[in-house]
Amino acid sequence: MGDRSGSDGNWNETLTLLVRNQASSKPGSRRRQSLAECPKMENLVPVSLNREALQRISMQRRKEASTLLHAGLFPGAYYLMGYAVECALKACVAKQTAKYDFPDKKRAQESWTHNLNDLVRLAGLRQDLISEMARSAELQINWAIVKDWSESDRYSINITRLRAKALYTACTNRRNGILSWIRQRW
Repeated sequence: MGDRSGSDGNWNETLTLLVRNQASSKPGSRRRQSLAECPKMENLVPVSLNREALQRISMQRRKEASTLLHAGLFPGAYYLMGYAVECALKACVAKQTAKYDFPDKKRAQESWTHNLNDLVRLAGLRQDLISEMARSAELQINWAIVKDWSESDRYSINITRLRAKALYTACTNRRNGILSWIRQRW
C-alpha cells in the first residue's frame, strides 16, 4: 500500500489522475471512467490509523458536516458531525499509547467502538468531563446532545435541520463545544 503522504508517489499520482479526469471531462458529458483509470482503494485510505491521522480525519469530517449542513443535507451533516467527535475521542485514546509500547489487547479491542460514552471512558476523560460539566451548564447541555449520537444514524433520512444544527453547534461552539473540549486534550 502506498503512503498517504506521497513519499512513494502513489497518493499524488492518484490525485493527479482524478484531477486530470475531471478536467478532461466536458460539463454535461457522460464519459465513464474505465476501471484502469479509477484509483485503487488502498491509495484512498490512511495506511496507519494513528493519533495524527485521527485528528486530521476529525477536522475533515467537521468541515464536511458544515458543508452538508449549509447545503441542506441534514442527515449526512448529523452523521459526519458525530463521526468527527468519535475520531477526536479515538485520537485521545491513541495518545495514551506510548510510541514503542505494545498496546493492551483488551483496550485495543474496546477502542473499536462507535459509542461516545465508552470512548470518553477509554480515553480516560470521564472524570474530567464530569468535573467540567459541573462548572459549565453549557458544556453539560452540549454533551447531553452529543452523547446520544450513534453510527446507526447513517441510515436515518429523517434527521431535521433543527437536530443537525443542534449537534453541529454543540460540537463546534468555541467556548464550550464538545470538539473544542476534546481538542484541548488530544
